[in-house]
Amino acid sequence: MLKGYIIEKYSLMTGAYSCNRLVEEAKAKGVDLRILGIADITVSKEGVFCHGEKIEPCDFVIYRYKHGKVKDAIGALAKRTYNDTKAFGMYINKYEQLRTLSSDGFLMPDYILGTGFTPYEEIAVQVGMPFILKGLESAQGAEVYLIENQE
Repeated sequence: MLKGYIIEKYSLMTGAYSCNRLVEEAKAKGVDLRILGIADITVSKEGVFCHGEKIEPCDFVIYRYKHGKVKDAIGALAKRTYNDTKAFGMYINKYEQLRTLSSDGFLMPDYILGTGFTPYEEIAVQVGMPFILKGLESAQGAEVYLIENQE
């Protein structure tokens, strides 16, 4: 019997339709598929544990959560992984998205990569006013600000 894990944020993904459907369909095909949440995992020299239960090696892992090193420890238990974590690095970081997706085939917004120490005047001159300030690794609309003036 094939055995696999879906990596998510929490092991109990009651509201996650897609994860639960995958588990349901896997069971119907005779595949033992379990959701493992990185928030519920600990990693030590003794192994990978979920709520105190040791996680055994498996045939495959499906990455559905992109943050943290715990996902990599679970993935190391698998013979095969799906959803390459290298792509997550680009997906998480907005600057890497811009760098990677840059093309002559479509227009790219003006941007600068700065820090909290980058002077307002420098940003305003380079990208114009008003501008959007976006955190590098936030998601779902977090850390997005319309900047219309120095205040």
